[in-house]
Amino acid sequence: MGRSESNRNLVILGAGYVGSALAIAARGSCWVVSALTRNQDRIETLESLGIAAIQARTDEPGWESM
Repeated sequence: MGRSESNRNLVILGAGYVGSALAIAARGSCWVVSALTRNQDRIETLESLGIAAIQARTDEPGWESM
């Protein structure tokens, strides 16, 4: 039994150079993508491509409650 395209979700914890490329490729293949990044400029780029992006640093307390 195959999964429908609407059930293809990907969460990327660390949308730096490689993570952003993965997010963009997955979105281009009809995945629903969410990404965590530290870079505000990257958030704007990802969101303009239909990727839900959150700015956070996983080395700071409280990031998991965002």
